[in-house]
Amino acid sequence: MKSFDGALEDIRIIKSSIGENKNPCIKLSKFLLLVGIINLIHYVAFTMGVITLDIALFSRYVIMILTPLEAIMYLLLLIYFIRIYKDEIKNPNKYYLSFLSIVAGTILFVPLLMFLTRIMSIFINPNISGESLRQLSVINHTTSIVLFCFIVVLAGFILRKQILFFVSVAIFFIFLIILTHYSEVILYSFSQGGSIALFTTYYSLIISVGYIFIATVLKNKCKAVNVNEPN
Repeated sequence: MKSFDGALEDIRIIKSSIGENKNPCIKLSKFLLLVGIINLIHYVAFTMGVITLDIALFSRYVIMILTPLEAIMYLLLLIYFIRIYKDEIKNPNKYYLSFLSIVAGTILFVPLLMFLTRIMSIFINPNISGESLRQLSVINHTTSIVLFCFIVVLAGFILRKQILFFVSVAIFFIFLIILTHYSEVILYSFSQGGSIALFTTYYSLIISVGYIFIATVLKNKCKAVNVNEPN
């Protein structure tokens, strides 16, 4: 119980440092918005490739266009995070800086690990098994969903909306059900051989539209706090 109470207290401190300080709140919302936009662009580009290309062309499309595009977008995200961190390095609140570093580190490191593994499988070691790539992909997806659910819980504390806690639980519960029982379910198949899977669609929408929604809500909260602040 002590560890649980301590975790709640840490969340309250982070909530206080973010929610009551307009600059960190706004910067966090912008960072999350950028994450959501990047994930949405990637999903749209991926889906368009599946819809319009056959399997052979799609493989080239992933290697020559989609992977470099993803790398460029995450590089821009890293640059933006470094700018935020430089601005906030003098912030005396260590909880806020630690939280921001963990969030950014997880969001940036896991896709980077997947990207490097793909490069190794294509150019360095083509013998890397498909099963190994699949397991790494599952770890990537699970980590990203857990992080998103944590941010939703934190947003619930900041906004004083307990319903967001139940939303995060529901999101993770549905993710586990799809992962364990419906990961092979295909929503739509195309004549050229491509298909859109339920798992990919659910995951991609959560980490794109979900982040955009949370970022927008937090941004509106920041504006409301700024308006209500005494001059």
